[in-house]
Amino acid sequence: MSRSRRMVSGLDAGFAALLALVLLVILNFLAHRWNRTWDWSARGEHTLSDKTLTLLKEGVAKQKDPVRIATFFHPGNGFEGELQTRVRGLLDRYKEACPSLRIEHVDPYVDDQRAKALVRELLDTGKVEMNSVVLACGKRRKTVSESSLAVAGDPDAEGAPQKIQSFKAEDALSSALGSVLTAKQARIAYLTGHGEQSISDEKNPRSLFLFKDHLDNQSLKLEETTLSSPQPLEGRFDLVVVAGPTASYTAAEQDILDSYLRHGGRLLVMMDAEPGPGNKGLLQNGLEPLLARWGVAARDELLIDPAHAVQLDRNAPPRGEFFFTDGFKPHPITRGMDSRTPVVLIGARPVEPAPGDAPSGIRISPLFEASASAWAKHDLRDLAIKPLAPDKRLDRRGPHCLGVAVELDAADGAAGTGAKAGRAVILGDADMAAALSLSISPSNKDFLSNAIYWLLDRQESMGISPRADAANLTMAETDFRKAWLPVMGLAPAILAAIGLAVWISRRF
Repeated sequence: MSRSRRMVSGLDAGFAALLALVLLVILNFLAHRWNRTWDWSARGEHTLSDKTLTLLKEGVAKQKDPVRIATFFHPGNGFEGELQTRVRGLLDRYKEACPSLRIEHVDPYVDDQRAKALVRELLDTGKVEMNSVVLACGKRRKTVSESSLAVAGDPDAEGAPQKIQSFKAEDALSSALGSVLTAKQARIAYLTGHGEQSISDEKNPRSLFLFKDHLDNQSLKLEETTLSSPQPLEGRFDLVVVAGPTASYTAAEQDILDSYLRHGGRLLVMMDAEPGPGNKGLLQNGLEPLLARWGVAARDELLIDPAHAVQLDRNAPPRGEFFFTDGFKPHPITRGMDSRTPVVLIGARPVEPAPGDAPSGIRISPLFEASASAWAKHDLRDLAIKPLAPDKRLDRRGPHCLGVAVELDAADGAAGTGAKAGRAVILGDADMAAALSLSISPSNKDFLSNAIYWLLDRQESMGISPRADAANLTMAETDFRKAWLPVMGLAPAILAAIGLAVWISRRF
């Protein structure tokens, strides 16, 4: 009897081992055939951003020429070794999302001949920057350097190799990919001559120099020009940007912009809320009548929202003129933007569809609005009063629209094959693009980039850009108050109670 039991037990064990082997083979086959990964990290560090996926699945698919990516790394310790590993892992995810990509990794020290041949194919030169990535499509080339891929941490006092402090390769590579996918570099006019914000002053926090640098990285060339130039805007520029003028546009200049838009031009107008004489209202820049022609009202009011205020100065209380908002409306420009991607505004005015029906041939779409707790203030003489409260008789309660997208039918004289309809994006805050705002909220860059890509008909470049894996935390005043109690009060109280309980249990 015991012998038969041993035989049965042996058969059971053999059958179980055979079954386990069969299951292992099946799982390996399935894993090879349908390769799939899951990102369990809290910040989604191993998941490609919406913008990157759109570029890979839509942008690359439209190309007649193959899209090639080559990396030139030499294995090392510390920062260099970690950078190579993470860049290769990132490109593996690119390849998984877009199998038609041609990716090659080369070590110039080990395979010098292949490295030189690859450089000649991609860059028409015999030299390559070490620890760099080269992207190519047709005759378009882009090199992403080590400094654009990651930031090294401070050297260790004990001589340990440096580590990566901030990994920003996806943003750099996706920007470069968007650049090589674009056959023509778009030319963008930045109008000057009316007290607009600077695009080159790196010492001024209200300057738009970071915004310009971002456009340069996207192969979008921002050029200063004036309406007094003898050359017309039509045919020269793909997009015209007006940002925070303080001097008034003349009626003739308004007609130039109106004609440009109605004949297929593209406009990005960023109004501002500069106090006027005596603080009895806002400074008028002459664009208000022009916007009214298109069915858009730029209100003579400053938006105040203390409930979502941003504290720009640690030594001063937060002000209601500087606030966050996430009140996005459905539109291609706001795709993917929600409460996790709020934008910051520094002095904004309501910009909304004018009352009544829009003018014939014009479609107006709200883009985002301030929260219901905000109010619009016309008389600014009591802004210094603290705490500031709305005047029920004079101030308009929210929510208030902060920006609109405008689409015009092609003008009769522009009708025909290839004729474009005019498009404009009108925003109530020019400081959305200022260096200070971009440094506080990366979402500002996403919103403005999407607006520009929508105006240029480059939908494949739209979406939320990837974030570096090291970022500063910015909180509104109300959010900070909510977090302060559990962090600074409740947690220490719980620890003290546990300590007291342990002491009592040991004492008695």
